[in-house]
This record gives sequence, structure tokens and C-alpha cells, in this order.
Amino acid sequence: MLLVMLPAIYERLEDHEALHLLYHLGIVALGLVTGAGAARFGRVSGRLLIVLSVGMAAMYAGGVTGG
Repeated sequence: MLLVMLPAIYERLEDHEALHLLYHLGIVALGLVTGAGAARFGRVSGRLLIVLSVGMAAMYAGGVTGG
């Protein structure tokens, strides 16, 4: 998930609004998949990872983290 957040990949998408939106939706989808995988280790850890991954992507998309 973090590998696709490299500036070399991300900067190319900033000029195209539709691609930029799809990029962020893809990051959220990867967060959901990561959380679902972590749920195999326990319900609490999976839910926590889903919240953290999706929250990080939402904050990054909203400009809260300076992204």
C-alpha cells in the first residue's frame, strides 16, 4: 500500500482529477484488503488496521497531512 504512495507515482496523477480520485479509492481499497488480512490475527487487530489504513488515506486525500 505504501509503495504506491511514492511521489514518483503520485505526482503524475495530480493533474488528472478522475485518475487522482481513482488513485485514492485504490488506496482505500488496499487498506480494506490489508485490514481484512489482519483480521485473521484477531478481530480487534483487523478492525484497527482497517480504521488506520482508511483513515490515513482519507486524511491524505483531504489535505490534512499535507499530501
